Parts: sequence; structure tokens; C-alpha cells
Amino acid sequence: VDSTSPRLVIWPDHDYICNYEKGRRFFENSIQEDNKGTEWIKIPDCGHVFHRDGKIILQIEWVVKKIQDYLFNFSALSSSGFGSQI
Repeated sequence: VDSTSPRLVIWPDHDYICNYEKGRRFFENSIQEDNKGTEWIKIPDCGHVFHRDGKIILQIEWVVKKIQDYLFNFSALSSSGFGSQI
């Protein structure tokens, strides 16, 4: 794993398909507190897909908000005129 690339890893703490600690060890060399490497966030009370309250991971509001910080905003390009020649 490239230790200098910014990335977000959100991992359920009760993921029985890929254990939380195993995932954390995989990314441990790139996890940095200054957000220049991997930002590691644990989802409490959550399995591989479902939270204890029955929601799927992408229905958990704070997870969706955090993911949006890492998504590229394609609408900003189209509103600036970039790509209008394609």
C-alpha cells in the first residue's frame, strides 16, 4: 500500500468476513494522524454489511458524510466549462 496516498478506510468492528484487526494491520504502514496517508475509521456495532440497527453501511449518515469528503466533485468541472468541448 502506498503510504503517501490519501485514502479513507472505514471498517466495521465486527466484520467476520475480513477481520477488523487484519484490515488494520494491512494498512498500518500508511495510517497517519496528519491525514496525509490513510485515514482509518472504525464503525462501531457493525458487521460486514449491516449495522446492529439493521441499516446497511451506506445508510449510516455519518459514514456517507465522511465518504463525500473523499469523492471527486465532477459537477464542479461541468459548471466551470471543463469538458464542454468533449
